[in-house]
Amino acid sequence: PQATINSPTTCLAIEISTDKISNVASALNMQQSFASDTLFEYSPNLVHTQHNTQTQQLLERMVHLFSEQGAERHYLIDLSLNELVTRLLQQQSRDLLLANCNKLRLKSNVSDALHYIEEHLNDSLDIDTLCKITCMSRSKFYQQFKLAFGTSPALWQQQLRLKKARTLLLEGQAISKVCYDLGFNSASHFSRLFKQTFGIAPKACRH
Repeated sequence: PQATINSPTTCLAIEISTDKISNVASALNMQQSFASDTLFEYSPNLVHTQHNTQTQQLLERMVHLFSEQGAERHYLIDLSLNELVTRLLQQQSRDLLLANCNKLRLKSNVSDALHYIEEHLNDSLDIDTLCKITCMSRSKFYQQFKLAFGTSPALWQQQLRLKKARTLLLEGQAISKVCYDLGFNSASHFSRLFKQTFGIAPKACRH
C-alpha cells in the first residue's frame, strides 16, 4: 500500500518454517489426482503475489486469533496457517507452471487452456472451447482447473485482465479505453475490482 506522513500504513510479517510448508505440500499431494508434473512443491525462490479476497480475510482472521486468549488459540492459529500455506502454494504452483509451460511441454492439458485464455484475454470466456482444447467435460475441466490453480477459469481471466490493465494504465492509457478494450462491460465495476485487487483506484496509476 502507498503511505505518506499523514497517511501511514501498517505491514504484517509472518514467518513460516520450510518444514511447515513442505508438510502441507505433502499432505496436499496425497489428496490430489494430478500427474506428477502438477504436484505441489515448495520452491525457496522469492514469490510476489497480489492478495485476493480469501488471503486478505485469512490474514485478518489470524491477527484476531493472535490477540485471543482461549485455550484453543494455538490450534486455531495452526489451522489458519495451514490454509494460508495452501493458498500460497496454489499461487506458487500456478506461477511456476505458467513460467515453464513453454519449456517443459507439460502433460497436463490444463496448460493449453491457460495459453488460450492469455491469447484471447479481451474476449468473453468460452468454456466450451476450453473443454475441447483440454479434451474434458465441463465438470471435469472445472474440477481440474480449480485443483491446479485454486480458482475458477473466469476469476483467472479476471486477474490476468486486471494485471494487464494496471500495466496499460501505468503506460498512460485512458481508464475507459483500458476498461472496455480488456472486455469489462462497466467502468464502475472495473474500478471496484481494480481497487479490491491492488488497493488503489485505477486513476492513481496514471499520476
